[in-house]
Amino acid sequence: MNKLPAKSKDELYARWKRVEELPFSGWDFSIVSTTTKTEPLPWDYRKEVQKVIERKETLLDMDTGGGEFLASIPELPVRTFATESYPPNVTCAYNNLQPLNVQVIQVDESGVLPFKNGSFDAIINRHGYYDPKEIHRVAEKSGIFLTQQVGSKDWQDLKSALGYQDTATDRWDLEYASKQIKQAGFEIMAQNEVTDNRSYFKDVEAIIYYLINIPWVISDFSIDIYFDKLLELHRQSIAQEWLVFLQHRFFLAARKWE
Repeated sequence: MNKLPAKSKDELYARWKRVEELPFSGWDFSIVSTTTKTEPLPWDYRKEVQKVIERKETLLDMDTGGGEFLASIPELPVRTFATESYPPNVTCAYNNLQPLNVQVIQVDESGVLPFKNGSFDAIINRHGYYDPKEIHRVAEKSGIFLTQQVGSKDWQDLKSALGYQDTATDRWDLEYASKQIKQAGFEIMAQNEVTDNRSYFKDVEAIIYYLINIPWVISDFSIDIYFDKLLELHRQSIAQEWLVFLQHRFFLAARKWE
C-alpha cells in the first residue's frame, strides 16, 4: 500500500480525534446515517413488537436506551414501563417517553427487575442484558418475551482488521439463549439467527464513532492505540466504495408456560 505523507497522517489524526467529541445520547446514531448502512435482517423487530403488543394492557421495554425505539411505536399498551441503567440515557428516555405516559425506571446492571411477580403481558428487549429467571418472574401467565440480541460473533472481522485480541470467551447465540429461556419456563414461539449480516461504512470516521460509543465491542479502543490499523482501513476506504463487516444477530420470541 502507498504510504501517506506525514502531513496527511497528522490531519487524519486531528480529524479522528474530533470524532470523539461528537454528541451522542440515547441510542441515536443518526449523525453517521449518511455514511453507514446495514443489510436488512431476515426478520423485522419493529413489526414483531407491534404484533406482540396488540391488545396487550401491560408492556416492559428493557434497556430502552434513550427511548427512541419505544417512542416510535404507535398505540402502546395503557401501562407501559421502560428500564435503563445508564444515567445519561435515563434522562434522555424520560424526555422522550414521559409525554407518552411511559414510566421510565432507572435500574442497575444486575438484571434484577423492580416489579412484582406476573406484572407484564409482554416484555421486549433489544440488544440488552436480561436474566431469564427474572423475565419469567415478572411475566404473567402466558406472557410473551421478545428479544433481538447481538451475538458473540459480532464484528469479528472488524476486530481482526484492527488487530484486537478478543478475550471474551462467553458464547452468546440463538442455541444458547433458547436453552436458557426454555429452562426458565418458556416455550419458543419463533426464532431466527444470522451471523453474516453485512454492515457498511463509507469512511473510518463512522467506524470510530461506533466504537467510541459502544465500547464493549473493543474494550480498549482509542485513536492513539489503533491509529496505525485505522490508517490501513482508511487506505482501503479510498480504494473501495464501502468497508464491509459482518454482524451477528438473533431473534427469539417465547411464551411463559409455567
